[in-house]
Amino acid sequence: MIQALEPILVEELISYVAKRPSASSPEGGGSPAKPKIILAHGLYRYTGDPRSESTDLTAVQRIGYRAFVRVGTKTIVVVDCVTTGETKSYRMHLGAIAMSWLHQVRLLRKRKQLAGARCELRSLLAPAHHLMFFWLAFTSGDGKADLFLQTREAAGTPRRQRLLARSDVESLIQKAVSRYAEMDARRTKRGIDPR
Repeated sequence: MIQALEPILVEELISYVAKRPSASSPEGGGSPAKPKIILAHGLYRYTGDPRSESTDLTAVQRIGYRAFVRVGTKTIVVVDCVTTGETKSYRMHLGAIAMSWLHQVRLLRKRKQLAGARCELRSLLAPAHHLMFFWLAFTSGDGKADLFLQTREAAGTPRRQRLLARSDVESLIQKAVSRYAEMDARRTKRGIDPR
């Protein structure tokens, strides 16, 4: 499930992380260790209309990649590299959220039902709805067989998570759309511009 990155991307990413203040401060003295990529995968964004009556997860676009980078012995940094045309931008996630995401991915990879499965790990963002999922895209090509795991942070619950089918994720996004539509309607009634 680990996606191989092109060597040039690895060099760019390591260089970027090494320049950050969080990577330059050694843990417990001594010189800082060179950052090491321990996991990388594709980063996707849901591109459907955020106010649409229906949700279709075929409306996604690959926007770059997400890498988990070990800095020193205990620090994990998650770096999103987003490519727009010729421009690359980086976004870093540090601290508890980075460790939580890595823990969730590791637990996902240990699930018995996925033993021997041929699938690609991806991250799916639905930013307009504040949702994020780890996406297991099976190499069979049947998108309906794909499985999703909503991150604990986006789900807002520490309870045991279950793998979701594509239709479940579409339903979650649709519920978020309805919730936002209701909030906009209430704002409009009170004379507040929802935009």
